[in-house]
Amino acid sequence: EASNLVNKIVYDSKINSFWIATDQFIVKLKQEEVVHTKKFKPNIIFKSERSTKSIALSSNSGIWLSWIPGLHKFKNSKLVYNSQKANAWHGNCYSIIANANGSLWLGTLNGLWKFKNGEFIYYGKHHKLLKTRINSLFKYKNKLFVGTKGAGLIIYNINNDSTQIIDTKNGLTSNSITSIVNYKNNMYIATNKGLNILNLNNDKDYQIKQFDQGNGLLSDEITELQVFDSTLYIAGKKGINYIDFKQFNSENKLINTYIEKLRIGTTDTIVKEKYELKHKQNFINISFKAISFKSKQNILYRYKMYPIATNWIYTKKNELQFTSLTPGSYTFIVSAKNKSGKWNPANTTISFVISKPFWLSWWFIALVIAWLIILVIAIIHKSLLSVQKENRLKKELNLYMKKAINSQINPHFLFNTLNSINQHILKNDKLISSKYLNRFSIYIRSVLNALKNDFQSLSEELRISELYLELEQLRLKEKLKYEIKIDKSVVSREIHIPTLIITPFLENAIWLGILPKKEPGKVEIFIFQENKTLIISIKDNGIGRKESLKLQSNPDFNLSNPNPENTLERIKLLNNLYSDKIDISYIDIDENENKYGTIVNIKIKINGDKKSSFLSN
Repeated sequence: EASNLVNKIVYDSKINSFWIATDQFIVKLKQEEVVHTKKFKPNIIFKSERSTKSIALSSNSGIWLSWIPGLHKFKNSKLVYNSQKANAWHGNCYSIIANANGSLWLGTLNGLWKFKNGEFIYYGKHHKLLKTRINSLFKYKNKLFVGTKGAGLIIYNINNDSTQIIDTKNGLTSNSITSIVNYKNNMYIATNKGLNILNLNNDKDYQIKQFDQGNGLLSDEITELQVFDSTLYIAGKKGINYIDFKQFNSENKLINTYIEKLRIGTTDTIVKEKYELKHKQNFINISFKAISFKSKQNILYRYKMYPIATNWIYTKKNELQFTSLTPGSYTFIVSAKNKSGKWNPANTTISFVISKPFWLSWWFIALVIAWLIILVIAIIHKSLLSVQKENRLKKELNLYMKKAINSQINPHFLFNTLNSINQHILKNDKLISSKYLNRFSIYIRSVLNALKNDFQSLSEELRISELYLELEQLRLKEKLKYEIKIDKSVVSREIHIPTLIITPFLENAIWLGILPKKEPGKVEIFIFQENKTLIISIKDNGIGRKESLKLQSNPDFNLSNPNPENTLERIKLLNNLYSDKIDISYIDIDENENKYGTIVNIKIKINGDKKSSFLSN
């Protein structure tokens, strides 16, 4: 009562018999019994302990069997080798190839092994592709054809230890291979989705032909292949087919393809050979089909899209999308492969021309270039004018700077100061004479040094102002008093202001405000800061601007008339040069309260940092 489930059949030409492996028995059956006897009693050689998955004829007589697990050898109906006992090898082997030198190739659950001289060598250690479960092996010349479960066909070159993979991307009907045989220059590869014929003429570009139920197979799910004489036997789930190679013609008709639908953006359009599109119409969806009653849905296509894809791209999809295409000319080519592995040379072609947007057109680019040239010329011209203006303003500024210095050391001022010092000398007041002569020399030296720079520190400016007030106080005695106050928030050494900007207003306050007054007068200087503005406030309690103007218009008025216009012009030039950073304002003290005088506020913009220098940016 042997099991009827046959796992493997091997023909032994030496004894003209078949070896048959079932789940329970190993059976030897003579060829004449198969051909001439309808009923026969099988010759059961032995009962196997487990299911036998593969049989191979040993080169030195006997047979190799793969049980699950382990590898075994029988000779003269006796077990002569057991891998579990001899080598502790427990691999689950599904296919065996016996070599003439006595070694074996083993296709196992965890990949490819070799058994040689009693040693098991694992090839999956150095080849990632050879780690997959192997269902079938076939050795042809120097190559080992490895049929895997799920990874396709792996061709292992024994001579140079290299691997090559062929799968559904290359035209196989499935990546799960069940059996491999050879006839002449073709490999026949069985899968769970049909039969594949691999032509070996060109090992760089293998040609694959496909056969399935559309070609007459009883079932696409093939379990075993065998070649006997010139006949291929195909065992499937629904029975056995056979192919007589003498009468077999594997060629099928070429498959024609056509464009089924074309969508530009989100709009379906009429299919035609050429399209003229705008630059925004750069999203293209192409649907195509091949006319084949045998292949049905299992059709392999190849396409190109010049110039972005110049090599063939293979796919089983019949819909493609091309997004964000840049302006230019494109040509789409597609063809299909028949069951015989032949590509139709009459490709289906469609072309597109996507126009450039106006900003990429030659006239627009030329216009932009011309505009840029004009803009550059205008900028250069403006820069030249700005430099010329700056140079002119600096020259004028230097001129008014010299005038300001001249006003500080004019002959009248020198005479009055020296005369005052001389009066003290005549009175034999040596200490005061020496003190004020020293102050006078420091003042003159400081004014002359100021000529070298357009700006100086606030502390230096106040020092010169105080020297001037001391000298005037020497001359006017009790007639003049002064006071200088600086807010604690002002860092006078680190703030820079225009040179000699305070003393002209002090001179104006004394000569036109204090001197015409009968009573003694006072000049006060207050320095403080509000936000980013430095304020220098000069206050006098003189006769006021209104009375001063009346006196100046009187021809009998014989006091020296200081002119602050030079300073005001210099400030105007500085504002033009440095974008309005100085402001001068006057406040007349209310006469209704019997108080007279003038307040001059000099406002200078500085950086936010209290320690920033004037005009540093």
